[in-house]
Amino acid sequence: MIVSNRIEIAVNKVLNGNMSNFDFIIEFSDINSPELIDVFISEVRNMYETAYMFHSLDYAYDGDGNVVDILETSEPYYPIHIESLKMIIDHFEKQISKDTLNRSNTETYTDIEPSFNVDTSEKSERNPNHFNRECYNLFLYLVENYNKRDKIKFINIFYYLTYYVDEKIYFFKFTQEKYKEFILNKFSVEPKSFKKNVFDNSSEMYTLSSHEQDFRRQ
Repeated sequence: MIVSNRIEIAVNKVLNGNMSNFDFIIEFSDINSPELIDVFISEVRNMYETAYMFHSLDYAYDGDGNVVDILETSEPYYPIHIESLKMIIDHFEKQISKDTLNRSNTETYTDIEPSFNVDTSEKSERNPNHFNRECYNLFLYLVENYNKRDKIKFINIFYYLTYYVDEKIYFFKFTQEKYKEFILNKFSVEPKSFKKNVFDNSSEMYTLSSHEQDFRRQ
């Protein structure tokens, strides 16, 4: 099996709450072919099913990846950490589906295309008080490629660019009111219901992160 020990250590860090879903996905971003991802998912799913059945395995890992006797640690595998594994599996399964569709080129997304035209002219649109060039280009890429309808699309992009991108690469600075105004003027869409807890508890951040990785590979 592929990099089994590496996967086992990372999965147990997630189960112990020592690694976030996002860090796990970044850690294994080098596994990018459908065939490898399929084997990878199988390994992670086996560990997920074991943890789900028993809520605790007979061993654990500390923050450095060293095996710890379960009797010597007070860190159980809480259900929320077990559910994190399910979200990770969902993310990589979506990646397989996306790669398969891209290769086959037999299906289209016309039913979920946005109902607006994207103006990609940076000269008159990018305000350096809100975006640097790299972040503005990522924003336009997400608008084009992230398959959500109007309001939800822009709300999720707002939270992703505000809280989850690498600040060393991307500069994004908006208040919600300024962002609403910007989206309304540029796309004739008015986002209204901003609920960060809904975004944080969904898998959309991982979908957007996958798009960001594709953007950087261009």
